[in-house]
Amino acid sequence: MFKNIKALFNNKATRRTAFTLAGAKILAAAFFVHSNIATGNIPENDINNIDTISSAAKYETDLNKGHIIRPRIKASPSITLHIRNIDLYQNTKRKLEETKIIYANYKGKRVPEDFIEAAFYAEMITGVPVENKIMIAYHESSLCKINMSNTSRAKGCFHFVPQTALGAIYQTKGTFLEDFFPESSLIRQCIDDNEKICYGVYFENTLRRDRETENKILDEILNDPFRAALLSDKLMLDDINIYKSVFPNDKITEKITYMLHFHGRNDAIKFRKNLAKNPNEYAYEMHSEHNNTTNEKIDGRFSKKVQANLSIYQKTVTNHQTGSTEKQWRTFVEMDKYFELEREVGNNQLIFLQPTLSSLNTYIIEKLEQPKHAAKNNTTPPTAQL
Repeated sequence: MFKNIKALFNNKATRRTAFTLAGAKILAAAFFVHSNIATGNIPENDINNIDTISSAAKYETDLNKGHIIRPRIKASPSITLHIRNIDLYQNTKRKLEETKIIYANYKGKRVPEDFIEAAFYAEMITGVPVENKIMIAYHESSLCKINMSNTSRAKGCFHFVPQTALGAIYQTKGTFLEDFFPESSLIRQCIDDNEKICYGVYFENTLRRDRETENKILDEILNDPFRAALLSDKLMLDDINIYKSVFPNDKITEKITYMLHFHGRNDAIKFRKNLAKNPNEYAYEMHSEHNNTTNEKIDGRFSKKVQANLSIYQKTVTNHQTGSTEKQWRTFVEMDKYFELEREVGNNQLIFLQPTLSSLNTYIIEKLEQPKHAAKNNTTPPTAQL
């Protein structure tokens, strides 16, 4: 009998099938995490007694120890989570498989399975729908998780620029996402020479930025689809709250969420106001500034934001008599139509969900370790160069 089993296992087709079935059992779920979940909701000895589990889908009742060993979930390369409720785990597992089928393709492009899983986990934690993250990543990076913009310093599947990402990571402090971003303890908020808030990692007791550590933090987070999706959701929810405080009657649509991501909250609000008041002015005008020191106007056409996105702020016009083409600036209304018609970002209202899983149902087994890239800074520098 053992010889037959050995012969069967040596068969390559059988072995591949066995490994495929084993891999199919490694399923995932998403979790709403609070900073004191690990000690607040389950006895410490229960955590310490959890045995090593080889498969994420395996769970069993240990009668001797009197507790259930539940599935470990690898939500991220550096984060392992644990569901407390088996029925909830099964429901989440089923929904994940349905989500993979629904979003396997987006506008004719295959969506990577690990990105769908990351977007699903983030939806379960934050309530921001999966399709919103896929839409943004599709337009920003063609759903490529390791991606660098050709025209700016934006990186990752959501094309975060460094200052936006560092600020978002910093703002996870004291929130339910803090456990996912321990790097936030290294980031400081300060005022630059232009009296603008900026974020960065500083060498201790200096005003000098530790760029190497900043780049390591950004690479580790933005190239991880799960943590990048959580960061995108955090920013989106914060931006929507501020946007709704200015435009309380606006419905939050696909187009508005993309505008918030593309422009940033302040410029998105500025764009919306100009669209209503000055629809036929050139969109670059919202980036024009007045220098109070020299009393000169800074032309918005030459701003970093416009220069990095000329294909959006400009249109190509063909002279039908000569056949020649030229670039012309888009107005606010033309830019609005560009997103809606050419990029197919619709006006469908987004339905934001209540997180399915609460801290009563999940806790972190293995937290991210404190980053060791740089020493902690105990003081915030009053000013610093960007």
